[in-house]
Amino acid sequence: MNAIRTRRRFPMQWFFVPAILALGGIALVALFYRDEVSYTLRLLNAKRVADAFYATSPNVTKNIAYGDLPREKLDVYQPTAPGPHPVMMWVHGGGWNSGEKELYAPVAQKTLSENIVIVIPSYTLHPQANAFQQAQEIARAFVWTRDNISKYGGDPKRIILGGQSAGAHLSGLVALDATYLAALEHSPREICGYYGIAGPYNISEQLQYEKSVKGNDGKLLLDVFGGETNFPRGSPGSFVGSALPPILLIHGDSDETVPLSISENFQNELRAKGDTSELKIYPGAGHAGLLFDALAQDKPQLLQDLTSFARSCASIQE
Repeated sequence: MNAIRTRRRFPMQWFFVPAILALGGIALVALFYRDEVSYTLRLLNAKRVADAFYATSPNVTKNIAYGDLPREKLDVYQPTAPGPHPVMMWVHGGGWNSGEKELYAPVAQKTLSENIVIVIPSYTLHPQANAFQQAQEIARAFVWTRDNISKYGGDPKRIILGGQSAGAHLSGLVALDATYLAALEHSPREICGYYGIAGPYNISEQLQYEKSVKGNDGKLLLDVFGGETNFPRGSPGSFVGSALPPILLIHGDSDETVPLSISENFQNELRAKGDTSELKIYPGAGHAGLLFDALAQDKPQLLQDLTSFARSCASIQE
């Protein structure tokens, strides 16, 4: 008689082990990279909102060339009410190597009702450009805006220039280092005010933070600026001096990408030189969340602070 072979039965709960391990792995990734995960989720939501507004808004003039390079394009958002209105130039972030002007359409969506003209430029991204070329492009975008914004209801004598993260850095170079606008026969004194949101104003401090706290080698910073020897001329904080335009700095105290201490040190340097500057610290705000969470609100405090700043600025042109 042939022996009857029986199939060994595994307990049903064993089949859940791989799933549990996979979920645990995802949880660990989310824990260790929570700032990156949070940024990605907010980015996706912001893109959904931006795409819808950008596609349908009658208030936007898209892809105006301010230079000859492929990404030297900008969008202008014009309020319905007749001008002249204050103008806010918003330079997008993205670590110098990513970002699109279209993503920041919700900034305009939330601000147009305040009768502020919004100008959002793109610029050539790394590795096709380093930070110094990017700042040159932003300077060209500012000159275009100054020369043309009256056609869109804006007041060329009331332009504030700034941005978030890498955008705060690049616009800060243009506002503080006079050589960028001087090369175009213009002056930072034509800027009504500068604002920076969570910007790395001192690249040496940012590299030290990334090495000591984030545990990376800072390769991106070294590549974008061409080595540590270029950090001083690539840092807006190196150009603190008298007669700067009014400055508004905004930073979250839970930022794990660019530490709050960089804005605090920058503010101290500005104050020591007698510059008109203010640092607003947002409790509990992280790096990306400071912006993307604000855009989900009906009346974001962030944009209220910026529109108040735009209205308060008086031109200090020569």
